[in-house]
Amino acid sequence: MLALAHSLTLGLVSPPAPDGVRSHTPSMSLAIRNRFQLQTYLPFVLEGSMFSQPRLTEKEALNELRKGYNRELVSDFGMQRPFQVGGRFLAMAQACLAVLSVWDEAQQTRGAVLRKELSKLGPCAVKAGQTLSQRPDLIPADICEELKLLQTENEPFDNLVAQRVISEEFGHTGPIAPNLPPLNGVSIGAKPLFAHLSADPIASASLGQVYRGATHEGVEVAVKVQRPDALRQCLLDGCVVIAVLSALQGKWGAGDLLEIFDTIAHGVVQVQMSCLSRGR
Repeated sequence: MLALAHSLTLGLVSPPAPDGVRSHTPSMSLAIRNRFQLQTYLPFVLEGSMFSQPRLTEKEALNELRKGYNRELVSDFGMQRPFQVGGRFLAMAQACLAVLSVWDEAQQTRGAVLRKELSKLGPCAVKAGQTLSQRPDLIPADICEELKLLQTENEPFDNLVAQRVISEEFGHTGPIAPNLPPLNGVSIGAKPLFAHLSADPIASASLGQVYRGATHEGVEVAVKVQRPDALRQCLLDGCVVIAVLSALQGKWGAGDLLEIFDTIAHGVVQVQMSCLSRGR
């Protein structure tokens, strides 16, 4: 896996050899021609190896993100989990290949495939798709129209998983509601948490989904459940984007790519933290 990470890094940041200059081994060439980027990526592989334990937990990262977006925080989280970051990188690469394979086909097909792949990638990709849907100056109109569906149509996750999350968050050991089958391991004789809870979500978004419920006092409530591992996935995806933009910095576009990403990420983090706070 370390070899794979090393080859991916070389593929991202190693420039071609100048004309007339014979390239030596890739690692030596990279060290000579791009020492700064080698220093950027080498700690990612070494510090995050299987021999080091993650120092920054998801809970700690969440507490820090409540104060605002921090690029170093995201990078540090990913450095300590290189295999997971590598997995997200490969997932993104597969999604890109799937979209490129149908890009020249019918317009309706390519838009639908792009929306499906973004939805599969998770919250960050969905947020990116929602943002792009409002920018017909950047992408074709047919793609914009298809991506607008991400505002209202998101694939919900399994209801049993959501019910388990609800039970754990409330510390409840009994049934969720009388109308729902009891989860494995619960105390059947205990009082249900809700008087009623819809079996399926009434809405599904990039970060979670919402169920309609009622308390034993007859008060109707909306129960919002965050997607499992949503925060972890956002942090890992952010780390991948930061790594790629660091490699592209100065090679593509005239602006500061990392600064642009930081501005977008800051706004996304604010929205997501607000949603999590309202969901408590």
